[in-house]
Amino acid sequence: MLPFRSAILDAMKALSNSSSNKPCNDIKTELKRIREELNQEVLDVSEGLRRYTDLVDSYYSQCHPFGSGKFESDYQDFIELVGHSIVVGNYFLLEKWAIRYPIENPTCLAQPLPKYVNTFNSVTTTHWEQISQQLKWPSQARVYCEYLVKHWNLVINNSK
Repeated sequence: MLPFRSAILDAMKALSNSSSNKPCNDIKTELKRIREELNQEVLDVSEGLRRYTDLVDSYYSQCHPFGSGKFESDYQDFIELVGHSIVVGNYFLLEKWAIRYPIENPTCLAQPLPKYVNTFNSVTTTHWEQISQQLKWPSQARVYCEYLVKHWNLVINNSK
């Protein structure tokens, strides 16, 4: 079995090299063959990500984020949640633990929510290069930070 990433890259190379020269039926057949080869790896990765999400969610259910009384610690908890979300590739953990949890438990944060909104907005708009290099974040992390800012602003604006 090829490592998952190598299998995808090999499949993409094979398909891109052949797609310009072959009729659609041949390309469709090639796509089907590649999908069948990748199917088990995709299922294994999907199951691994599901289990990882469940484990992180269970951890936060038992050991709630925030609550240290310090802004910097809260910020690090948000950063950790962004990191977990990058791994699983969706917003579930952010939505549950970085948005709903602090809104439903407003005293868990050391500062009012708008301060965190301003901090993350500054990270994404002004200090992205510096912060992303410091945290060794991939470029897609910015989308997760922007998601937080957008959804926090929605909550703040709806509560006025």
